Amino acid sequence: MPALLMMTATGEPRQVQLKPYSNRVGRGPTNDVIIDAKVASRNHAVIDVEQAFVTITDLGRPRARMGRVPDLPPTHVEQVRGTL
Repeated sequence: MPALLMMTATGEPRQVQLKPYSNRVGRGPTNDVIIDAKVASRNHAVIDVEQAFVTITDLGRPRARMGRVPDLPPTHVEQVRGTL
């Protein structure tokens, strides 16, 4: 199963296992992946895990983008191919 590798505020790596299909990401307590950072929206993105690929959909939050991610239109879906 794919995993998301994140860096904590202290610079420590954190690996989160992704479940099949929809994984909600954000600051909100009901998300599957909770990000403890004020630059993240409550409902920041959705990571969809399919059998052959993973897609990340930006939910179009009004706050600044996290990290060094380029600005994408809210409806843009970025598909990342790789070995699952």
